[in-house]
Amino acid sequence: MILRALVLATLAFAGSCGGEGGTDPEPTPTPTIAITISPQSASLEQGQSAEVTVALTRGGGFTGAVALSVTGLVSGVQSTTGSIAAGATQATLTVTALESASAGTLALQVQASGSGVTSVQRALALTITERPVGTFALTLDPDELTLEQGTPGSVEVGIDRSGGFAGPVTLSLDGAPADLGASFMEESVSGTTTTLQLAPTTGLPAGDYTVTVRGAGEGTADAEAVLDLTITAAPVQVSWELCEGQIMGDWFAVRDGDGEWRRITPTGRTFAFEFRGETGAIAYAQAPEPGDVNLVVSLLAREDLQIANPVLTPFPCTEQNRTLNVAASPALPTSAHFAAAAIDNTFVARFGSGSVVLPFDHLPEGPLDLAGATGTRLFPSGAIDVDRYFLSRGINPANGATATMDFNGPHAFAPVDIEVTLDAPPGEMAFLAASLATARTAAPLVETTPGAATAWTLPIPPASQLLGDEVLVASVSTEGDFDAPGDQYRLVDRVFVGEDDQTLSLGPTLQGVTFSAGERQPSFRGRIQYAPQAPYGSLYLAIFGQEVAGATTTHMLTASSRYLDGSALDETFPDLAGVEGFDSDWALRPGMSVLTQFIAIGWTGDPGLNPIRARRPGDQFTAFLRGEITP
Repeated sequence: MILRALVLATLAFAGSCGGEGGTDPEPTPTPTIAITISPQSASLEQGQSAEVTVALTRGGGFTGAVALSVTGLVSGVQSTTGSIAAGATQATLTVTALESASAGTLALQVQASGSGVTSVQRALALTITERPVGTFALTLDPDELTLEQGTPGSVEVGIDRSGGFAGPVTLSLDGAPADLGASFMEESVSGTTTTLQLAPTTGLPAGDYTVTVRGAGEGTADAEAVLDLTITAAPVQVSWELCEGQIMGDWFAVRDGDGEWRRITPTGRTFAFEFRGETGAIAYAQAPEPGDVNLVVSLLAREDLQIANPVLTPFPCTEQNRTLNVAASPALPTSAHFAAAAIDNTFVARFGSGSVVLPFDHLPEGPLDLAGATGTRLFPSGAIDVDRYFLSRGINPANGATATMDFNGPHAFAPVDIEVTLDAPPGEMAFLAASLATARTAAPLVETTPGAATAWTLPIPPASQLLGDEVLVASVSTEGDFDAPGDQYRLVDRVFVGEDDQTLSLGPTLQGVTFSAGERQPSFRGRIQYAPQAPYGSLYLAIFGQEVAGATTTHMLTASSRYLDGSALDETFPDLAGVEGFDSDWALRPGMSVLTQFIAIGWTGDPGLNPIRARRPGDQFTAFLRGEITP
């Protein structure tokens, strides 16, 4: 048995050494896969993705599907998985760096695996960088703008985007005053431009403004741009109506700012002009009496002409050809009794017994207020004691008619007494006057004789008899001569309502007033200098007068506190000789004496509205000084 096995083995060995005896079988191939990737490295910003193409090579008879994946991923880095189907040779994977991914370099592996084959890998180098923050900037076109009050304008707002920022930008403004009327056509802008619209009102003060346009976007820093805005004053449109007696002929001139004087031609009796400067001046001539001339110059600020009832403008011009008689009833019992009436700005009084008819002429057309009083004159003081007042509003009798002032009728009433005290040093000579101001008349009520008294009993209309826009005026004036250079007197007016006692104080005597010759050739032009004293801080009037051959020429120079703007008064009457139509006879002559007056006025409240003309409670202080310039 052993021998047989040995023989077989020997035969088998011999056959394997050659000869034609037979062949060996083919070995079985090993299935394989191989991959390549493209790209082999990638650089991503946070939030970006990259595609990796995987190419497959099969071997060893392998024909199956291959699964693809990426290994080495960390937090914030993701990849898709995929496969290459049987018969296919390529697939794509997507690698993503999330916004939360950390910057740095990763050694990833793209892996391919299939059934019955050994998995293979290829290295993928991935670099992650921080994503740049998207930003934007704002631009303005123009970035410097000048607008006139009341005139609209616009600015183009540009949004320059960078770094991929595409979100909406919300716009806002800093430093824009309410009266600028600023608004964006779009407050939230998704595009690259919008418009800032500006509509400054006439009430916006002129001056320079810095307006900042701010923009805010989600996930990015705010941006801003600055607009340098200048608001210039709109011209003040002025219309003065000067009627007979207020102007001689039609000579009227204005000066805008520091410009040249120019003559204004009227339309009818109306002179229309405008001021563009912060200050200006107005000049016109008057003929108070035949042969006499008043040359009036007013130095103004634009604010003086922008308010209702400005101090330096004339009252409305109306036809004043109406006559009216006022009959007092009942008749006056004794010669010590009086009856008085006031219509418009005319006051008439009569003393004596019997019937009294008070004549009025040159009254305006339309409704009138008739105010009156009756009483007695006290002797020996001469003071007036009022028994009854009369007030009838809105009467409109025919021209030449007679109106009855019935002191026992429904429009009459008894006065109430209040005490008026002057806070003044003992011995100050003064007197009291009082009046009633309605919408259509200014009616004197009572006047005392000058004396050393500093307290008076004043009979006034009861508050129940007056309307809301009607006021009382108590006036106390010092008494003294006003004939020679250096003479002066003072006045205080208290505008009030109600029935309370009133205590008044006078302003100080004027100090530091200097009259001089501003120019002597070719004509005399006066100069006034004064450092304002409290409370005289609202209005100043310098008068230079000269009489030649029985005719008087007067130069009146008025300056408002707004015009002076805190400066001392130092003004010379302007040279108007070059203005068209100026008459050389209106000039003052050099080498002749010039009489002067200076009036300083101050009041409480609005500097442009004196309380008497505006009929508002407050005090008005006035001081008068005589002077003379002797060449």
